[in-house]
Amino acid sequence: MAYFSFNILSTTRTIFAGEITQISLPGVKGRMTLLADHMPIISALTAGHVSIWQDESKESLKVFPIPGGFVDMKDNKCTVFVNDQDDLLSLLLQDHARQA
Repeated sequence: MAYFSFNILSTTRTIFAGEITQISLPGVKGRMTLLADHMPIISALTAGHVSIWQDESKESLKVFPIPGGFVDMKDNKCTVFVNDQDDLLSLLLQDHARQA
């Protein structure tokens, strides 16, 4: 399976940066999955979870809660931008870390 570059960025920090094989996102009209060589897309995201796979194994799955934002995918570079207004993102990430 092919890899592509992926970042989750907030207004104050980089939450994740790396190479992945697949991503599943909470789109406004439902979940969407992106793979390498996906056509260019910019889309709004709702609150939910971003799931990424760093390789083809089930163990490579990482899940990040987000308060909403948008995704930009072009030329095998995918970036999710989230707003960490009122520290909601920090609270979600702390809760996620406790559950992991």
